[in-house]
Amino acid sequence: MTGRVVAPEIPTGTIVVKAPPDLPAAGQAGSGLTSMLPMLGSLGSVVMISVMRPGPTGFLIGGMFLMSSLGFVLVNGWRQRSQRTGEVTRNRREYLGYLASIRADVRAAATQQRQAANWRFPHPSTLVFLAEDRARVWERIAADEEFLQVRVGLADQPSSLALQPPDVPSFAQTDPVCAAAAHR
Repeated sequence: MTGRVVAPEIPTGTIVVKAPPDLPAAGQAGSGLTSMLPMLGSLGSVVMISVMRPGPTGFLIGGMFLMSSLGFVLVNGWRQRSQRTGEVTRNRREYLGYLASIRADVRAAATQQRQAANWRFPHPSTLVFLAEDRARVWERIAADEEFLQVRVGLADQPSSLALQPPDVPSFAQTDPVCAAAAHR
């Protein structure tokens, strides 16, 4: 008889899950003031032009100043909002990709764990085939860790890999989508 056939290994260890990303800070009060400052300056120009050139020409030029300054404020606000949305989307994409890679690692470890368990303790219906093959008959000797251990039935087993949840402070402003995905 040759030596014992090497059984598949059971993966062990701990996977530490990173904390979900924080939400970027909303527009600061100073940014609203900095965009309103040119608006106030152009309102002064509108008043000055209307006073210096009374009549329809003055009001037309003043109205154009007013519309251009209003457009500047709106475009600036839209730009700040789209930058924040882009940053949130980018952070979500990166974190959800990270969680997908962890999920794939855990599923691969579960498959390895299942294969190792089936190797060490085969299903009773497969014992006939193992005895017929004769490669693994009498492979457990008294010195083996699994000597006289048998499979009696089926049961759910805990994962051999431990997942350590992220340490997130209670006051953190985390992205809710990423936090929910990390919790799952």
